[in-house]
Amino acid sequence: MKSLADFVRECGEWSDEFLLQQFALGPTAYKAAGYFEAICAELSRRGLSASHSSLPSPLPAGAHLWRATADNAAASSVGVKIIFHLVGLAILWLVWRPLGAVFLVFALRNVKLLAARNALLWRPKDAVAFGWIVGPVVALLTQLATPFAFSSPHAVVAMAVLGFYPVVYIGHGVPRGRLFRSGSDRLRLAARGAAVVAYVLATGLALAWAFTHGWYSA
Repeated sequence: MKSLADFVRECGEWSDEFLLQQFALGPTAYKAAGYFEAICAELSRRGLSASHSSLPSPLPAGAHLWRATADNAAASSVGVKIIFHLVGLAILWLVWRPLGAVFLVFALRNVKLLAARNALLWRPKDAVAFGWIVGPVVALLTQLATPFAFSSPHAVVAMAVLGFYPVVYIGHGVPRGRLFRSGSDRLRLAARGAAVVAYVLATGLALAWAFTHGWYSA
């Protein structure tokens, strides 16, 4: 996790617009102690708090209790989304397995939410580690579902190509212009790059093993 001193230094490099956007996320986006307070302090230093009366300086009493309650609510929301995807996957798998396999790949794009939420806390090595974990996981789940849904080698290759979508989507929403990218944006791009490389390697190994062991027939 990025140290508080590094985070404070990075806050000082943010544009006013991006700083206000991060403040709008609220304290629930920053589980580490002191991060949201650092954002409030930077807003006050720039004089932005005068035009935004909702900015707390310092945080009001009970804010940490509110943060914990909101964190629990956010976790509950993520849990509901996971249940929704599992139910949808089960239904589509029973109706038509190829459609269920495609739905699984599209559902895996939610790894982008993990990256977007945690990138502010990452160091460069954390971003690379995230990518090296996500890439093989996406490849494994895609390749495990594929042989039960398809038998044609052409469909298998198509699914392997479709599997790029979740890992590339990690960088979705990052500004194209370098001047408009924050430190967390650059880390998300680093995570995406590592995830793509890891996905290619893992998928290549999985396909080589599957074809040499006769999982698919022409």
